Formats: sequence, C-alpha cells, structure tokens
Amino acid sequence: MIMNGKHVLIKGMKKIMDSRRRSFRRTAAAAALVCIGTVMCPEIALASGERVYFGSESYEWELGQSWLLGTYASADGDLESADYIITYDPEMLQWDAGGDLIEDGQVQISSDEIEGAEFRLMMNFSPLLAGETEITITQAHVTEDGESEVSPEDVSVPVSVLVPSGCLLDGIYINGIPLDDFDSETMNYTVELDEYAEYVNVSVFPEDANVEISDTTLTEGENEISVIVENEDGDKARYLLQIVNPEEVAETAAEAETQPESDADLVPEEQETELSLQDRLWGYAIYAKNVAYAHWKFCLAVGALILLFIILSIVRFRIYRKRKRAKEERQRRIRERRVQEKRERWEEEHGIRSAGSGTNDSEKTKTSDADQSESAGGNQPDGEPSGTKEQEAEIEIVVDNVCMDFKREKDESSSIKELVIRTLKRQRSVEKFRALDHVSFTVHKGEVVGIIGTNGSGKSTILKIISGALSPTDGSVTVDRSKIQLLTLGTGFDMELTGHENVYLNGAIIGYTKEYIDEKYNDIVKFAGLEGFMEERVKNYSSGMVSRLGFAIATARDTPEILILDEVLSVGDMFFRKKSEARIREMIHGGSTVLIVSHSTSVIRKNCDKVVWIEKGKLRAVGDPKEVCEAYEKMES
Repeated sequence: MIMNGKHVLIKGMKKIMDSRRRSFRRTAAAAALVCIGTVMCPEIALASGERVYFGSESYEWELGQSWLLGTYASADGDLESADYIITYDPEMLQWDAGGDLIEDGQVQISSDEIEGAEFRLMMNFSPLLAGETEITITQAHVTEDGESEVSPEDVSVPVSVLVPSGCLLDGIYINGIPLDDFDSETMNYTVELDEYAEYVNVSVFPEDANVEISDTTLTEGENEISVIVENEDGDKARYLLQIVNPEEVAETAAEAETQPESDADLVPEEQETELSLQDRLWGYAIYAKNVAYAHWKFCLAVGALILLFIILSIVRFRIYRKRKRAKEERQRRIRERRVQEKRERWEEEHGIRSAGSGTNDSEKTKTSDADQSESAGGNQPDGEPSGTKEQEAEIEIVVDNVCMDFKREKDESSSIKELVIRTLKRQRSVEKFRALDHVSFTVHKGEVVGIIGTNGSGKSTILKIISGALSPTDGSVTVDRSKIQLLTLGTGFDMELTGHENVYLNGAIIGYTKEYIDEKYNDIVKFAGLEGFMEERVKNYSSGMVSRLGFAIATARDTPEILILDEVLSVGDMFFRKKSEARIREMIHGGSTVLIVSHSTSVIRKNCDKVVWIEKGKLRAVGDPKEVCEAYEKMES
C-alpha cells in the first residue's frame, strides 16, 4: 500500500537531523534519497489530504468469473464517514456485490462507522463482454475528525477483459476506409470525421464474422458505436468506436435554391460498401499474420509433430523394405535349394547327369514330363519309353508347386472418398481367390509347349509368373528371365495417338530402342498391311487393324531364346492369320523354347510338342498334344 506523502517527508527529515552527527557524505546521501523519492513518486509526495482511490492502477480480468475490485478513502487524520458513487458500463460489466445498487451502471458506497485514517470496501464484478472499459469513483464526500467535509476529485481505473479465441477481427472499415493503425487486440478507437454526416457505414473483416453493430446514426459531437463479435462458444467481445462528428454547416438560401428537388426527398439508407480487392487481400494478410502470431506455439508444435511423423515413417519404411528384401532373399535361397535337391533326387533315380555336372551347385538337370503327367491325371502316349527324348535336352523352365492367390473385395467402393471412409471404419471385406493351385511342370530347351484351358483357369497368370511380371504366393519358378520375350497384343496402345506414334510407344514398352524401330519401321508397316493408315489415330482403326499392328510390332525383333505367346495366333482375317502363323513358325523353328496359350486346339496340335492343361487353377494333364487336346475337347462337350 502507498504510504501517505506527509509521513514520507517527516521520516526523511528525521534522517537528515540524525545524520548531522555523521559525515557530510552520509548527510548528502540521505538528502538525495528524499529528493529522488519526491521526483520518482510524485503521487506519493503530493498525495496528502483526503482522497479516494482504487486498490490497483489497472485491472485485467477474464470472462466467466467474478472478480474483486478494492475501493479506498483516506485522510491525514481519522475518518468519520465516506460516501461516493461507483459508475461502470453495464454493457461490459455486471455488479455482483459490494455497496448498494442504485441502477445499472451506478453503485453507492457509504459508511459512517470508520475507525482510523482509511476506509476500504471490496466489490465484485463479472465481465459480460471482452474488451476495454473503466470504472470511476464520482460524487465522493469524506468527513475528517468531525470538522471538515471534503469532496475529492473523480478517479477512474482502466479495466481490460481478455478477448477469447475467435472474437478478434482483422479489420474495421468506416465508409469503406480501413481504420488507421488497426490492431486486432486494441478494442477502443477514436475516429474524427472530416465533415458532418448523419450516419456512417461500418463493416468488418473477415466478412463472415458473427458481429452485431449498434445504431450508426450520428449527432454532432462524440458518438459511440459498438461492434460486438461472438465466437462459436457464445463468448463476446466489444470494439468501441468513438466517432467525432463535426458541427453541421447550415445551407445558405442560394445553395438551397440550387439544390435539386429530388435530393430533398433522399433518405440515407444503411448499405454495406463493397470492399476493394486490395482491401480484401490486405485483410486476409492481416488475418493470417494474427492467426500465426496468436497460435505460433501451437503451429510450431504441430509442425514438429508432422516432421517427426514423416521422419519416423521414412525410417519405418526403410526398415520394412530391408526386412522384406532379406525375407525374399531367404525364400529365394530356400526355393533354389529345394529345386536343386529335387533335381538331384530325380537324376539319382534315373541315373542321368547333364554334361559338366558333378558337385557344382549350378548344374543343369533333366526331368521327365511323363511322371508329371501321371501325377496330374494325364495319359502318356504308347510307343517310345517315357522321357527318352526329353532326357537328351537340358531343362529350360521348372515350375515347382506354384500357387497364386489374389485378394478380391466383396463390395467394391465406387469412389476414393467411399474407399477412405470404409477403410477408416474397417468395413472393407476382402476374400482370397486362388488362381493357381499347386501347378508343376517342366519345359526343355527347344521345346514348344502349349497351355490350354477354359477362360479364367489361370493360363495367362502362369505366363506372367514365368516372365516375372507376377510373384507366386507359394512355390517357385526357375528360369533365366533375361532370355524371355512375352508377346501380348495391344499392350501400351494410346488410342489418341496415330499409328506411327504408337509404333514407337509400343516398341519402347516392349524394350526396343529408337534406332531399332527406325530400322524396322517399314517392315512393321508392310507386315501389318497398314500402308496409308499410319498417320490416322488408332481410335479410328478397326479391332483387326489394331491387332495386326500389335502383332507386327511384337514380332519385329530377332528370335529370343524363350518366347511366350499369349493369344497371338488368331489375329486378323484369314489371310493375315496365315501370315502370322508363318511368322510364328519361323520363330519356333529358329531354336527358341516356346510357350503358347491358345483356345484353338488345332493350333496347339499343329505347332506344339507337349501340352499343359490347366483347369480352374489346377493342373489336369501334361502330355502328348493329340491325347490331351482330345480329353480337353470331350470335357467341353
């Protein structure tokens, strides 16, 4: 509590008197202390006599609570009575206790039973709106020692109610002009108009803020306009505008005569002035700055969490990928070891060894398709003992107990949004579909093997596994994939491009270089029989023309060591089919190992040395083309 100024001076004088017996330096220091106290705290030195005051120089409150405010009256001597009025803004504050309420905005404090030189009374107020206001002591009367009655001057104290989140504006506009030096946390502003106006237009930014603006009609002198902002929680804050309206200048008679008659009938209407693009951009910039400034700690924490999540995700992904590669490598070694052991057992049973075989782990072995046919339910043809011809050639492809499972959703999502929602709610139902079920067979070097079966039996799937496009769920395939060429028609065609452009696009997908395509381009066009159509878009081609172009591109390269043909022997019309079959026979008889998938048993009988029949994912038979095709045709009939 601030001491009475008179007592301070008396105490200082006593120090000076006592210090006469001491040195001059100490005397000067005591005198300087009194002077400094007088200069630095003038209200202490001059605050003698009767006065009324508050317990603090300012108050800072929050919404939703009741706060204490102390009022005081003091004098030099003993007080007998004190009587004063507390005024406040009832729109901002609500009086709860302390004194007697006269009306909203006025509370009377009165007491005639005072002991001592000071009177104190605590009051309770609850803030209704956030913003800035003040509380004032007026009409104060203080009686001292029963002799004098003094009326101290009015005293005010500022009260600031903290503004909650969502109640701050980014701009206030008067007649479309932004307030100078606007700060979203400054709640009171004074605006002086250049000329008299009967009303003003008040608008805010952001435009979608929930605001309530009081009456904007003006009179001469000072006018108050309140802008109350409400957030989603129902909390409110008030921006108070003090509009200083100059005096109205009376019109002269001459001006009244020159004034159009229609102007006299005009009635001012309150309508919002549309903000300019520059003001809108400036408002958005201020809004972004205020949000970032007000929540910088939160933004920093969120950014740090996101960065940490990204780093942990990258580390976790790398660990997962490393473990997956290690697991795949272990599985590959296990499969290779099993295949090697199986080959060795078969060779021991038949007493056969490839040239150069011995203790070398990478030795090439031979196996008998007759045994596989018997285990698969097929029949071996009569005549030459089983495996005699096959034992003379080394094994090129080994398909060992291959299984392939696909996941299929029971109820597929119709959009990405639905897929995300169902994934988050864990409502996705997935079932497994087995496309291949323990399929095993071997292909010797230089052999032409046909693969037959009804639609959906897994023929194309086994070709993709052999070529390396798919990895089996179980089992293994042993083959040198660098030797393989897989021919499928129409892969990589863009219907909006011309035939000329699609030759280069499709050739690049297959693996041709630009120089090789340049060299073979004329041969491709001539073989496809599309001279004069290469500058047309492919979407204007017939299905036969597209197939012919695809076949010509796919078969343009030199004969590979392993050739896989997926439904490419029934292309185009009758004349082109003969030409395509002749091209395939050239590739077959060029020494390649060939796998052919076709629904035409006549093509299989004519071109193949051996047939693999896969039905509904299971191996039905492996053997002579004539017998296996007959069994297949009987099943279909």
